[in-house]
Amino acid sequence: MTEQITLGEAADLFEPTSLKSVADLEHINVSEPILEDSEAKFPYRYIERDNVKYKVPNSVLEAMKDIKAEIPEATDFKVTAKGEGMKKKYSVIPITL
Repeated sequence: MTEQITLGEAADLFEPTSLKSVADLEHINVSEPILEDSEAKFPYRYIERDNVKYKVPNSVLEAMKDIKAEIPEATDFKVTAKGEGMKKKYSVIPITL
């Protein structure tokens, strides 16, 4: 039997689920494992740190590939994002730690 709570209690306990993106991180490294949530309504790839999933958009992977073709020794990147929703654009910058 499931525990019953009131609608008000459920509202108090509610935490919106929002997927973070790699742009929320200080930096990313090419050696980090990438995972895929193929069961999601819209499947996506992500990296996980401290049990938090950070989505890795395809445009970020494409930009990293282009940078690595020009700078093979690039291993760390900073990702920034501008815009909202489907109009969000990501920039990928190689960094030295």
